[in-house]
Amino acid sequence: QKALAIQCFIRQCFAWRKVAAYYHAKRTKARRDAAAKALAEKKLKEEEEDRIRRRLNPRTKSDFTALYSELREWRHNQEKAIRGLNASEEEQSQLMKELLAKEVKLMQTIDKLRQRANSANKQEAIKARLELMASPKEWLTDQGDYIEVVTPYTTRASELVQLYNGLRLRKIPVEQRIDVLLNVKFTVKEFDCLLTREIITLCNRENDMINRGRSTTSLNGLRRRLENLFLQFIETPEFNPGAKNFQRAPAATTKLTKIFPKVQTELWTRKNP
Repeated sequence: QKALAIQCFIRQCFAWRKVAAYYHAKRTKARRDAAAKALAEKKLKEEEEDRIRRRLNPRTKSDFTALYSELREWRHNQEKAIRGLNASEEEQSQLMKELLAKEVKLMQTIDKLRQRANSANKQEAIKARLELMASPKEWLTDQGDYIEVVTPYTTRASELVQLYNGLRLRKIPVEQRIDVLLNVKFTVKEFDCLLTREIITLCNRENDMINRGRSTTSLNGLRRRLENLFLQFIETPEFNPGAKNFQRAPAATTKLTKIFPKVQTELWTRKNP
């Protein structure tokens, strides 16, 4: 009887363990399925948000391809709906004209978004190129490690990039803006060519307009022109040797970047102190 009782107790222990393992596996599977479902829902939500963002703020070629594809599909559905109406030929023609006007307006909106995206992508590419130009160089040591080395070229590029970023700032006090203009002016003044003369002229003109109390809106065109010219100055190897490594082909000296003789420089400096 005692042996039978022991056998019954052991079988009961085994059954308890089996039931516990079954419910543990069941709970584990339920948690795993719930986590997978939550992850799938989160991924689906992120994809939907990304799709909406790409519609409202397209940036890449695929974004605009999707927009044009949706526009064609929308036009096809609208034409199908118009043909399905029990309307006269004149009424259908009027509806098609209205549809065409809507399509033209939508295409103009997409073209504006494309121009905005091209401008933003161009600015991001310029920013990345300038940051790389001004960053320290990485040299491989004999031990197989990389060390960052600041060279005269990277120091020069870093100074020019800081001035360029200063020119792009808008919401700064007038005193700081004038200080940035003076630094730009004296930086380019060591090289006398048509490009640097134009930069100096624009700096003097903006300084004069600021002193006259002109509004910021009236200075936008002048400032964009100054930014573009100074960017051209940074990307010219004669003025920034570090820019040589970022050119696809060796740059030839142009009329804008050709250095004037010393005599012409002295005469121009007297007239434009």
